[in-house]
Amino acid sequence: MRSMLRREAVSKKKQSPDGEGASFHLILLARDNNGYRNLITLVTKAYTEGFYYRPRIDMNLLEQYSGGLIALTSCLKGEIPYYLQRGMMDRARDKALEYKHLLGPDNFYIELQENGLPEQEELNKKLVELARDLHIGIVATNDCHYMRREDAKAHDILVCIQTGKSVNDKNRLHFTSDGLYFKSPEEMKTAFRELPEAILNTRAIAERCNVEFTLGVNLLPKYELENGKTPDAMLGALAYEGLAKRLAPKPL
Repeated sequence: MRSMLRREAVSKKKQSPDGEGASFHLILLARDNNGYRNLITLVTKAYTEGFYYRPRIDMNLLEQYSGGLIALTSCLKGEIPYYLQRGMMDRARDKALEYKHLLGPDNFYIELQENGLPEQEELNKKLVELARDLHIGIVATNDCHYMRREDAKAHDILVCIQTGKSVNDKNRLHFTSDGLYFKSPEEMKTAFRELPEAILNTRAIAERCNVEFTLGVNLLPKYELENGKTPDAMLGALAYEGLAKRLAPKPL
């Protein structure tokens, strides 16, 4: 079970320590059912307690609910990649050690991607060097925004629709690579042929993630309704009541 949470590195004033005011991506994988429950808790709290423009968690919350989880450093928007791209080597090193200590040495990996982006290629060198220096495992992944390489153009149009921009707008959000698709095992092996341990770790992590679901059981809460009303009837009544309030003329 996988979830991408935005690990927040901001103070109570919503300012990041380095002044960027940004949040970072972090990949969390559930190893077992305990990890899945912790992942659900983190996602819930990210929306109900940490939401500021987007759902977020912080290190304190991650520490409380880190059991049964595996963490990857994520894409270019990850915290450690962020620092490495800006030459903040000591900051990247300290954060990597913090994650390693928090999650355990077997549950934290430096994530590498081969997506055709020049900045990613340069970053990978720094990530591998950091991983070797701190004795942290590396893992091969790919940032997937669409299924096939030929879907890149359609995805570009969807991004334009989402951001309200024209494809002719030179200043719009635009991906400079068509490699953000779901690559086959063969393609991944070729891309990381010089780092075979990264591929082996991808498989090892997948084999370690074993969440068991009970299917066919309705886990929704049961409510005792007054006057013998059915849940569907009650929902309908509440919907019409809310609609009437919204359509009511506002006082001048």
